[in-house]
Amino acid sequence: MKRLLPLLLLLPLALPAASASAEDRPAAAFRTSSPWGLSAFAAWDRLARELEKPGPETLKADTWLLGLGFRPAGWFGIYAFGGASTAKFDHVPGSDPALGFAGGAGADLSLWQIDDGDFSPWCVRIGLSGRWLHRESDDDALRTTCKLDEIRAVLPVTCALSFSERARMRYQEIFTGLEVAAGPAASWLSGKIEHDGGFEEDVEPGEKTGLFLSAALLFGDSWRLGAEGLLIKDFSGTAYVRYDF
Repeated sequence: MKRLLPLLLLLPLALPAASASAEDRPAAAFRTSSPWGLSAFAAWDRLARELEKPGPETLKADTWLLGLGFRPAGWFGIYAFGGASTAKFDHVPGSDPALGFAGGAGADLSLWQIDDGDFSPWCVRIGLSGRWLHRESDDDALRTTCKLDEIRAVLPVTCALSFSERARMRYQEIFTGLEVAAGPAASWLSGKIEHDGGFEEDVEPGEKTGLFLSAALLFGDSWRLGAEGLLIKDFSGTAYVRYDF
């Protein structure tokens, strides 16, 4: 009993220390492994837009991208990417597009956030994000070259939830977070279709505003698997995987 008495006296001092150690660990949904917020990602992007032409015409472009991101602060991030793209028109028979260059850059900004403190397992935030993406594609069958530039702006409301890591991580369950978002979006598409012989056609979309939707699963400290959708009469979408260093 005499040996246990000093331990019992120290117990009230040890409990706050253990509690502080647990609280010092940020919630998984909002943690990054790198203090500088470096990341790398791969994405597949499908663009589908109805064009302003005398007859019905839908432009579809598939783009494969690799990119790098840099987040100097939790509320601001920039990224750049490059890859390859194809583009074709739904109502043009015999189209056989080849891979061409694709690349661009973007940024996102957190405008407002509500949560339950520094280590909150949930948060709701309003953000602003934008990107520019250039696509090129040659079609040998039609003897054309399609060059497209898209500027996209989104004002999403994001709900993020982090799951407890205590028993889950000990049993090798690494699913630790979920994010869903929705908001208004605008997409300005411009470009040209160059035909052999010097003839050119302008690319002009029929609609420019619509609805943005997204969802992402966060695995452990670094992995994120997500999908985004843009509904502007036709549905465009993106699927991506990202690793935070």
